[in-house]
Amino acid sequence: MIRTMAQFQLTKEEYVSACTSMQFGKLIKTSALLIFALILICISQIIYGRWIVLVPVALVVIGYAAGIYLSRKKIAKAYDDQKDTHEAIEAIFSEEGIVIKFFSGSTNTGWNRILKWKENRNFLYLFQSDFFASIIPKRALSDDESELIYRHLKSVKKAK
Repeated sequence: MIRTMAQFQLTKEEYVSACTSMQFGKLIKTSALLIFALILICISQIIYGRWIVLVPVALVVIGYAAGIYLSRKKIAKAYDDQKDTHEAIEAIFSEEGIVIKFFSGSTNTGWNRILKWKENRNFLYLFQSDFFASIIPKRALSDDESELIYRHLKSVKKAK
């Protein structure tokens, strides 16, 4: 039986980044395209002397930026309030699943309990439901752990 263990501690910035990415990942990409299109529309309207179009476009862009900023602030406050997030975490990977141990307890998740997964450059997200995921920083994983995880994730749906 293969069994490996990763130890990690998420910094406040990592926690905020991981949660923001999980919450807004697809929305940020889609919105970036929308904002680019709005900028092109604005440029074309300015060329033709129609400055009034800038008002609704500016409101959309400002509202979106404010939403992300306020969400990041709330996530940072959650990190400050939840003292468990400041503690070292142990993740034990085996053929059966993942055990995550932290200061106040542990979770044991079989590979068959992971509904979907996604990743970005820094984190691996293992979803047990549409709204709950274990966040594993890739920097904490050895090559053996990565191989074990990805081998088991082959049969799990990758989140979009």
